Amino acid sequence: HFPQVGAFRGAFVSMSGAKKFVNAPKDCVPEALDAVCYLRPEVRRIEGTQSVVLKDFNVRKYTSVAVLSGGGSGHEPAHAGYVGDGMLSGAICGDVFASPPVSHILAAIRTVTGPKGCLLVVKNYTGDRLNFGMASEQAKLEGLDVRMVIVDDDCALPGHGIAGKRGLAGTVLVHKVAGALAATGASLDQVHAAATEVSQALGTMGAALTGCTVPGAARNTRLDDPGILEIGLGIHGEPGARTMPMANADGLAGVLVGHILGTEEPRGSPMDLPKGSRIVLMVNGLGGTPPLELSILGRSVYSIVKDQFRVERMLLGDFMTSLESCGASVTILRIADGEEGDTMLSLLDAPTGAPGWPKSLARPGDLSPTPKPEDPASKSLLAAAEDADLDLESLSEKTGVLRAILDAVAGELATKEAILTEWDQKVGDGDCGTAWRSGATALKAKASEEEAHFLLKVASAGVVDGDPTSWANPLFFLAVADALGDAMGGTSGAICQVFFRAFAAAISTMDAAEGDDKYKKSFAEASRKVSEYGGAKPGMRTLVDALAPAADVLASGGSIGAA
Repeated sequence: HFPQVGAFRGAFVSMSGAKKFVNAPKDCVPEALDAVCYLRPEVRRIEGTQSVVLKDFNVRKYTSVAVLSGGGSGHEPAHAGYVGDGMLSGAICGDVFASPPVSHILAAIRTVTGPKGCLLVVKNYTGDRLNFGMASEQAKLEGLDVRMVIVDDDCALPGHGIAGKRGLAGTVLVHKVAGALAATGASLDQVHAAATEVSQALGTMGAALTGCTVPGAARNTRLDDPGILEIGLGIHGEPGARTMPMANADGLAGVLVGHILGTEEPRGSPMDLPKGSRIVLMVNGLGGTPPLELSILGRSVYSIVKDQFRVERMLLGDFMTSLESCGASVTILRIADGEEGDTMLSLLDAPTGAPGWPKSLARPGDLSPTPKPEDPASKSLLAAAEDADLDLESLSEKTGVLRAILDAVAGELATKEAILTEWDQKVGDGDCGTAWRSGATALKAKASEEEAHFLLKVASAGVVDGDPTSWANPLFFLAVADALGDAMGGTSGAICQVFFRAFAAAISTMDAAEGDDKYKKSFAEASRKVSEYGGAKPGMRTLVDALAPAADVLASGGSIGAA
C-alpha cells in the first residue's frame, strides 16, 4: 500500500522541526554506507561495523601499506569518499559528529593490515585520538605493525592546552600523500614520515554564515543573525574564535588568509610561511555553500595569495564538510623547494580511484582571455557608420523621421514603465517595464551626440535617393538588435535580438519595388522566428500574444498603423 502523506513527514522532518532527508537519526550512517556500497562495487562494508574497505584487501595487504582514516560522519565526502586506489584502504565512520567505537576501528585494522603494516590518519579531536589510539595499541598487542599520525591544521586555536588545535580539511591532503606513496610499495616508515611531513606543513582557517543541525536535534540557530558570520569554527558546528560583521568574498578571503599567516587578531596558531614559498591551496566548502559562491571565494583567496606565494596546485570544492553549513575553509600546504617538494606534488597529482578527490589538480594560470571572434555584422555596422560620417543636419535629411520615432518610442515606454511592470508581476517576474524602458533609452542614446549619432549614421548608409523609408534597411535593424540585446538583457533582450535580426535577414532578400509590403512580410517572418526559438504560441500570455495579431493584420493586407 502507498504510504499516506503523514508517513512522509517523518522521513523529511524531525520532531524538532529541522528538515532532513532521513528515515531515523540512528540509521543515518548505516543507510548512507549502504548507498556507498551500492554505487561502488569495489568497496565492501565490514560486517557488524560502520567501516568500509576495498574488497581486494587480501591482495593489497601483501603489496602495500594500508592507510586508514575516519571519524564522525557528516563530513562527506570524508571519509568513505576517499577510499580508493592510491588513497585510503578503508574508512571507519562514526555516527554523525561522533568518534567511531574502538571495535569498529580494530575490525578495519585487522581486515586490511598485512606484513607491510598500517597507518592511521587521525584528526585531533579527543574522542578520535582515544578510540583510534586504543585500537592501535590492541592491534600492536596482536602483532600488527600500526603507526598513527595526528592532524591538527587549525590556525584558529593555540597549540597549547588539553585539546590543542583541531584537525580540519587539511587532513584530506594527508590522506592523498600517504595513500599515493603506499601505492608505490613504500615502507611503513616512509609512508609515516611523508604523512607526518604533510601534517606539519598545513594551516587551515574556516568561516560560516550558517550553522548545521545534527539529524534529530533542534535546529541550530546560533548564526541566524543575518548581519554576522563566524570565523575559526570547527567542522562540528562548534563556536569559532570570533564573530564579525558580514563581509563580501574579497573581505572574507583577506580575513581567512590573514589568520593563517598571523596578520589577523586574535592570533591562534599561524603558519611560518616566508614570502615566495611554494604552496598548495585548498578552498573547501562546508556542505551548504553553492558552487557559484565557493568559486567566487576561491577567486578572492587566489587573488590574495598568488602575489605572495608560488601556488603550485589549487583545489576548490567540498572535501571536508559540516552537514549543511553554509561556510568554507582555506587550507595552505607548504611545499618544500627542490626535489623533495616536487616529489610531494607528484604524490598529490598521482591518479586515484577515490571519488571524493578531483580527477586532476589545477595548476593556476593567468586570466588572459581567448580573443573574441570578430562579428561580421558588427564590422559591417562600424564600416557603415564610418562611411556615413556626416553632420547632424545631413544625417537628419537622409534619415527623415527616424530620430523623432526613437524619441517618441523612448518617451512612450518611459510613461508606460509602471503599468508594464504591474502587468508582468501578475504573469511573470516583474521586470518587463524596466527592461523595455532600458531598451528604448538605449536606442535613443545610440542616435544622440554622445554616441556620435551611431544609429543615424548606420541608417543613412543604406538610404536610396527617392525612397523616404530606405533608412529602414538591414544594417539599421541589425544595429537595433544589438543595442536592445545589450541594454535589456534577459528574455526581453533575447526576444528583441531574435525579432530584429530576423527582420533584417528577411528585408535583405526583398526587392525595393515591393514598397511597404517588404516591411509587412519581414514583420511576419520576424514574429514567426520569435515563436520558433522562444517556443511560445498565441494564448500563452507572452509577447507573442501581441506580435501574432499584428502579423495577421499585415498578412491580410492591413496597414502598418492598424497592426
